[in-house]
Amino acid sequence: MERIARFKQYEYRQNSNLVLMADRSSIRRDPNEAKGEVESLVGRLGGKMGDRVSRDRPKDLDEKLEKMRLRAKQNKDREKDIIKKHQQEDRDNVLSAKIDESVYKPKTRETKVAYERLLTSIQSAIGDQSSSMLFSFADEILAILKNDVLTDSVKRQEVFNLLGSRNDDIYTDILRTSSRITDYVEHLTHDDDSARDENADDSADVAVNFPGEDDEDDETYQFVVRDESDEDDDNSDSETKRSSSFSSSSRASSRRRVDDDEDYDPLLTGGANKRQAAGRKQKDIKTRKEEEEEEEDDDDDEEGDTDMKKKKQSVIKSMDLGDGAGSDADSDSDEATRLDPRSVDSFWLQRQISKFEKDPLTAQNLTKEVFQILESTLDDSHFCENSLVGLLGTDQFNFIKLLLQNQTTIVFCTRLAKAQNEQERRKVEAEMTSGEARRILDAIGGASGPDGKHRQKASKAEQLKAKAEAMEKADEISSVGRSLSSRHKRKVLDLESLTFGQGAHFMSNNECRLPKESKRYFHKNYEELHIPMVKQPDFSKDEKLVSITALPSWARPAFSANVKHLNRVQSRIFPAAFLGTENVLLCAPTGAGKTNVAKLCMLHEIGLHRDTSVPQDAPFEQQRFDLEELKIVYISPMKSLVREQVGTFTEALEPFGIKVRELSGDINLTKQQISETHVIITTPEKWDIVTRKSGDRTFTQFVRLVIFDEIHLLHDDRGPVIENIVARTIRQIEETQEMVRIVGLSATLPNYEDVATFLRVRPDNLFAFDNSYRPVPLEQQYIGITERSAMKRFKLMNDILYEKVLERAGRFQMIVFVHSRKETALTAKMLVERAQDAGELPKFFQNDSVTRTILAEIAQSPELKNNDLKTLLPYGFAIHHAGMTRYDKNVVEDLFRDQRIQVLVSTATLAWGVNLPAHTVIIKGTQMYNPEKGAWVELSPMDIMQMLGRAGRIDYDVSGEGIVLTHQQEIQYYASLMNNQLPIESQLISRLSDSLNAEIVMGSIHNMEEAVQWLGYTYLYICMLRSPTLYAISIDEYDEDKLLERRRTDLIHSAAVVLDKANLIKYDRRTGDFQVTNLGRVASHYYLSHSSITIYNEHLKPTMSDIDLFRLFSLSSEFKYLTVRQEEKLELEKLLDRVPIPVKEGVEESAAKVNVLLQAYVSRLKLDGFALIADMVYVTQSAGRIMRALFEIVLKRGWAPLAHKTLTLAKMISQRQWSSQTPLRQFPDVLPIILKRLESGDLPFDRLYDLNSQELGQLINHKPMGKTLFTKIHQFPRFELSTSIHPITRSLLRVTLAIMPDFEWNESVHGTAEGFWVFVEDVNGETILHHEYFILKSKYAQEEHTLNFTVPIYEPLPPQYYVRIVSDRWLGSETILPISFRSLILPEKYAPHTELLDLQRTPLSALRNAKFEALYAKKNLSVLNPIQTQVFHTFYESNDNAMLSAPNGSGRLFCAELAILHLFNVHKNHSDVSSQQKQQQQQLRHNQQQQQQQQQQIEAINNTNGKTVYLVPVKTMAQSRLLEWKDRFEPLGKVVSLLTGETTVDLKLLERSDIVIATPADWDMLSRRWKIRKNVQAVSLFIMDELHMIGSEAGALYEFVVSRQRYIARNTESATRFVGFSTAISNARDVGLWIGATTKNTFNFHPNSRPVPLEIHLKGFDEAHFEYRMLAMSKPARLAIQHHAVDKPVIVFAPSRQQILRFATDLQIFCEGSENPQRFLHCDPEELMPFISPIQNKALQKLLLFGIGIYHEYMTLTEKAIVEEAFAVGAIQVLIASRESCWSLSTPAHVVIIMG
Repeated sequence: MERIARFKQYEYRQNSNLVLMADRSSIRRDPNEAKGEVESLVGRLGGKMGDRVSRDRPKDLDEKLEKMRLRAKQNKDREKDIIKKHQQEDRDNVLSAKIDESVYKPKTRETKVAYERLLTSIQSAIGDQSSSMLFSFADEILAILKNDVLTDSVKRQEVFNLLGSRNDDIYTDILRTSSRITDYVEHLTHDDDSARDENADDSADVAVNFPGEDDEDDETYQFVVRDESDEDDDNSDSETKRSSSFSSSSRASSRRRVDDDEDYDPLLTGGANKRQAAGRKQKDIKTRKEEEEEEEDDDDDEEGDTDMKKKKQSVIKSMDLGDGAGSDADSDSDEATRLDPRSVDSFWLQRQISKFEKDPLTAQNLTKEVFQILESTLDDSHFCENSLVGLLGTDQFNFIKLLLQNQTTIVFCTRLAKAQNEQERRKVEAEMTSGEARRILDAIGGASGPDGKHRQKASKAEQLKAKAEAMEKADEISSVGRSLSSRHKRKVLDLESLTFGQGAHFMSNNECRLPKESKRYFHKNYEELHIPMVKQPDFSKDEKLVSITALPSWARPAFSANVKHLNRVQSRIFPAAFLGTENVLLCAPTGAGKTNVAKLCMLHEIGLHRDTSVPQDAPFEQQRFDLEELKIVYISPMKSLVREQVGTFTEALEPFGIKVRELSGDINLTKQQISETHVIITTPEKWDIVTRKSGDRTFTQFVRLVIFDEIHLLHDDRGPVIENIVARTIRQIEETQEMVRIVGLSATLPNYEDVATFLRVRPDNLFAFDNSYRPVPLEQQYIGITERSAMKRFKLMNDILYEKVLERAGRFQMIVFVHSRKETALTAKMLVERAQDAGELPKFFQNDSVTRTILAEIAQSPELKNNDLKTLLPYGFAIHHAGMTRYDKNVVEDLFRDQRIQVLVSTATLAWGVNLPAHTVIIKGTQMYNPEKGAWVELSPMDIMQMLGRAGRIDYDVSGEGIVLTHQQEIQYYASLMNNQLPIESQLISRLSDSLNAEIVMGSIHNMEEAVQWLGYTYLYICMLRSPTLYAISIDEYDEDKLLERRRTDLIHSAAVVLDKANLIKYDRRTGDFQVTNLGRVASHYYLSHSSITIYNEHLKPTMSDIDLFRLFSLSSEFKYLTVRQEEKLELEKLLDRVPIPVKEGVEESAAKVNVLLQAYVSRLKLDGFALIADMVYVTQSAGRIMRALFEIVLKRGWAPLAHKTLTLAKMISQRQWSSQTPLRQFPDVLPIILKRLESGDLPFDRLYDLNSQELGQLINHKPMGKTLFTKIHQFPRFELSTSIHPITRSLLRVTLAIMPDFEWNESVHGTAEGFWVFVEDVNGETILHHEYFILKSKYAQEEHTLNFTVPIYEPLPPQYYVRIVSDRWLGSETILPISFRSLILPEKYAPHTELLDLQRTPLSALRNAKFEALYAKKNLSVLNPIQTQVFHTFYESNDNAMLSAPNGSGRLFCAELAILHLFNVHKNHSDVSSQQKQQQQQLRHNQQQQQQQQQQIEAINNTNGKTVYLVPVKTMAQSRLLEWKDRFEPLGKVVSLLTGETTVDLKLLERSDIVIATPADWDMLSRRWKIRKNVQAVSLFIMDELHMIGSEAGALYEFVVSRQRYIARNTESATRFVGFSTAISNARDVGLWIGATTKNTFNFHPNSRPVPLEIHLKGFDEAHFEYRMLAMSKPARLAIQHHAVDKPVIVFAPSRQQILRFATDLQIFCEGSENPQRFLHCDPEELMPFISPIQNKALQKLLLFGIGIYHEYMTLTEKAIVEEAFAVGAIQVLIASRESCWSLSTPAHVVIIMG
């Protein structure tokens, strides 16, 4: 095969494309000249050609290409996204991009399995390492074991040396596994690569600087020693040019030293706002004029560099001085390397690579890879550079430089040349429309050249069409708000491209300026940077430490007796923290005492609740505090810190009676616990969730102090959460005018002024201290490893670690931080073994025999459980991690404090959870596995600072020492971080869409204008103003829009488009309004990203099985970066066979991994491997939340089976058990053997309730456990249910559900309350017709509970529904009750509404009575409305009973007056009827029957006085009617009276009144004895208003009174006329028949028949508690006033006086904070003052001056009259009234809002 390959190497087909071409770049080609490229001949030839031509390709080439294609297909789209996303995030050694990949590639399934087993064995030996590290070790081990020259003993020893372990079992496993790898062939170029590695130490660098390169945007990492001139002006360019620099691109093979004599200013100077754009995708934002100016500046820089070289002779020659701005020679060189676009054809790149890569196949593959890198990194030259170095090696610098300088030319010219048809070429040209690509297109004769004219002409129509469509879309989009509508058309931005891909690892500084005497040493394959400690500045003359005795006596108990005074930092900030009330920002190094500063702020807030009648200096026992409304929130970044702070503040504040509680992801508090808590210590995410819920203000409405610890986390991936909380808090302050103090605690940072601006901190409350204020000064060492091979890096890091530990052995205690539990033991054992081999172990004991004895005894103690710890302790070494028992950790901590242990190897848990300092802290490696990213990533800034914060023991050490072992390219980042030179940038854009959705759901944002304003409160806005170019804002754009209003609009518009596409909101692009959806609420409340919700919305189906649900869960975007590593496939395959739910995907897919890990968690399976365990922890942390979200989505859609499944899955995840297992597993004290016996039996769980304790004992074959089991079974929640049903209509059913608990309540088991879901399902169990959440409290656990609700019913009537009660927490707790409809009788179908006829409107003259017409002269009534016209004859010209149902506002009261006027007419004609009596009797004598009927009518008229009774159900309405009718009917001589409720008085009123107004209760008192009360019998007209109130709670009395009156009329044979009125109802005909009205005289008009059209808007609120629901309604009600009634009258009805006053106060605060405070006042305040002066209530007067009135029953009549009159005349715009006032208020309004 080798012979054949060598022969094919010289085959013509392989070399024909490698012929070197002459340099014709200077020759001007004719556009029509043939280029030798493949061109289409379509349309150029008349006939077919080439039909008999075939072309052979080498068979081995085809096979290899096919394998490559198959390998590419195996990479899923998801993995491609991960790779693309991590191109900037993964900051692994750039040289590992290709070199660290495995040389060996399995070719068969068997060898692939064996290789994965080999990786697993290696991982168990060297610990949890990255995949590249395992691949490198595997290659080395295979090279050793497959080497036939070596003997077995030599192989064994080599493998032991390589692994650093002498474990025979591991070696045997590796040897057995490697024997199954039969396709291993040593790579041909392996030796060359090795040789290259040996000589690459001088070239291996982070960002390669080519000689003479001049690029201002180059990301060369530099360390600059501060010059003396820096003290004067840090912002001076000239000073920066003169500073000497350490360039990380320089290397020296021997050890060198750098000394500098310049002084270093320890105090913070300017430069807070000085940043440089680096590592970002930016547009071409500079004009040609600006570029020319920059070129001139470059010349100046060059001169400065020349001067610098003359002055700084002491700097070693191997280091670059200045920025290397470039020279003329360099410019000429760059110009010479510029390629002519016309010389680059499709094979240009392959020809160039073939110059140094002789193997044609390798050259061809290498060409593809190089082109892919060039094409994918057009916007990121730095990453392109690193990738090319990693691929081609460091010896191809010149070629890499050529590629970088001509990257755009090579990419686009090659793509154009490879275009197979006109369509592909046109597509490429379409991308070349701007910037350098456009110039290239012009140069080669593209669309604008001769060759492109026909293409330009052909696509002209398409361009015009696209332009027209774009203009049409732009016209549709109009901005919202006065400031945006006419100036800016919104653009959709690519938010993902605007994010900082590196996240917290992003650096906007290009250099790190170090203090004087900083030294840099170069070694083979690594370098060291030593930064000396910075001494504390001397005390100033006025500077004094604040003594604890200076505090008031009541505040001193918060400090322990050991604290005599505050330190320098605390003393400096004491006046602002303890005595001030404004916001404060403190930036200080770790250990500066920031916790005590927070305590001082808390004490200030506690002092505001102190009883001021007691003197401050009185003994503490006499002090009294009102803590009911004391609420403080302390936000800490980590759960471990939260627990630590809870203990700290509990101890400090316990004397005050203050309760401190934790609120984190692991611990939730009930509403009662929250209300009882005074100080909550929480995490940012948890507090964000709490404040997102607008109605849940149990705690937040009383919070007056919020403390943000580690606020520099703004730079972290979690920074957007803090931005949201701060912005939300500040907006709340401005809206409510309730002061909330914000205190920020941060590490040192350069741009602290930006953070202060964000927190609204005044300059005098901003305190920034640099590292010189660290309690124990810190010496820093940064060791950067340049070795490319992962395996060699690993060994080198161990060598360096051992060297550093040995140098300090016996002198200082050391903590070595590693990043996995297994790594702690491996590292400690490595150190011990090396010390043993070198004979250096005694150095770690200092000849202390006592220590040796103590350690030996403890190591032999049986209480010590960790075997590794037992092995290490006798040597003075120990380990510490979270997996150890509490006893083991306590032993280690105590021994280390007593200085019995010299070296402690620990994970980061020691840095966060335990305050255990040491003189020296060594961080071994800065990469740790991040399950959220699915990769090994750099440590977060918070972790690094916390670990190095453990260096230096106060009162013991003069200085501390921190050593960081990392990659060379990371030195600048960590040096900048620890030396106050890493600017804090905003990460909000990465989560802008989700943050916007949260605000919309919360109700704080309703439209584009409010969203733009909200963005102005964020830290992102501050950063964009400070550094616009860093956030891709051009200089021209910034100059035109200084406030960045356009940019904010585009950002919000882009985020809104994303949310609208995901169905989280409804975005009206025309008006800019946002409307929340159910999916949006779920995403906000459950903290899910919009991408996850999109996936759920797409895949959720009502018929999904458990398999589908687990698969859907695994597709969540929260897990999109989780990948399957080769070393864990073996374990995953084992888990696949053990989990109960089948997994559809293969083991190589990430979805399968997520699925398996979740099932393994529920099944309580044990995992091996740190990374896999971390992945499972990450998956399970989100699992319960995601399942609850799925349940919420399904519940809203009404899918019953899927709702039960999702709820059950959520409970299974919470309980970690499967539903098929016995529910008794949820009781932790039941023995496992008992549970297994119950599960193995055939008896269902429900049958266990029927057994007594003896029978249960016999069942489980364990009689003593029978009684315990009996107790547990009867503590399991279950209920007895009963229902009663009542049909309201034929389509609506009222259900009354009685719930009786049938279990024993135990607070240790059930707590104070249990939650249950109540579902009503259809007959098929497929649809949820009704659901609600029922809470059973402990004090009502033995009582029956009743729920009333309505459900729809359909025809044909189903046989039954089902009521199901399911526990929200307990698996298996479910009670079902069928609701049978067999005996259900539905009401008859109602008659249709009365049609409103198109009649000519009746004039008022139709009354035919001048006196009657005069009654309505004041109302300017000339004609009747359509409804009055249609019923006029019935009510005015007839004596028949009548019923009118019409909407409010249709003039029903006038129809009642028509009936009264008709009665007056009949009574007036009484005498005329008497004179005609005899004539009628003579004429009708022959007809006796007619005579008797006429006689009865005449006698009835003779016996009546024409009395009218008007019945209305509300007293206030009766009083209002009395005033109105007195004014109307008294001119006719009629007496109108209102019954008082006193029987005697009311009888007299009835006797002398013509019109009696009464409530049902008053008339009931009079009509009870109707037989002896003639006046009750003598009622001629009985008017019943508001008859629809019969259906209300008080309607029974109303119905009874009307029925009695009907009975009286029938028994006394009196001609009483019954007239009823109501609003539009469905069964008006039934009501009409009840009062005696015929069908003809029953009118039921549709609600749409209202004379004035009515528009109704409904808005629902999910808050269960009434108070919270009313709070949530406040802002929407205010917005409704602004939107629907700009200057028109508004009436707001609130349910209670308290709610009236609260909403009125909210409106007043809003007015005070707005630009127009008197927006609701429509008159001059001076004119209003005399009118409202009689009002004694000063608060009401103040409200009226803002145009706001209130109206409720507790006001005096004078106040009511004044307010109503002011509203009626339009002086005030808003009237807030109680619900009961709606019956008495007669003043109309344009908008009516009903709250609650």
